[in-house]
Amino acid sequence: ALQFLINEIKANNEIQLYYDGNFIRDYMHVDDVCRAIYYVIHKSDYNQIINIGSGIPQNFREIINFVMSETNSSSKIAAIDAVDFHKIVQVKDMYLDVEKLNNLGYVDSLLKYELELIEVIDYNLMMRLIEDYTVNISSRIRKTIKLTKNNAKKS
Repeated sequence: ALQFLINEIKANNEIQLYYDGNFIRDYMHVDDVCRAIYYVIHKSDYNQIINIGSGIPQNFREIINFVMSETNSSSKIAAIDAVDFHKIVQVKDMYLDVEKLNNLGYVDSLLKYELELIEVIDYNLMMRLIEDYTVNISSRIRKTIKLTKNNAKKS
């Protein structure tokens, strides 16, 4: 649902949110999910229930507001009542207790949540940001090596 809504926001379409988006979810980047699964497979005892999540309650409306800001969207948001089916099968607020996962040594990635959202909003933008960062670091390393070589020649 989040990816669908992000695409609708990018297209400046009206979006409809249950509870005006005022509910809590536990979001986690797919790379982090894969790392967490690895930890569970290789470090936990058999027949254990271990929640995989960030353990961080995130307000859905704040995520939508961030996406709208980052995309300069003119989308309108309409608050709607949840349909009966959703009221029955889905809890309004949900995030996970990840203490068991953390006890295995798992640590959430260093990626900031906003960067993960930017990747979902615009993969190409994320790749440009990473490339700019990498070029900047590479340039600084080359300068440091050159200075070190020059200083070694003077000695």
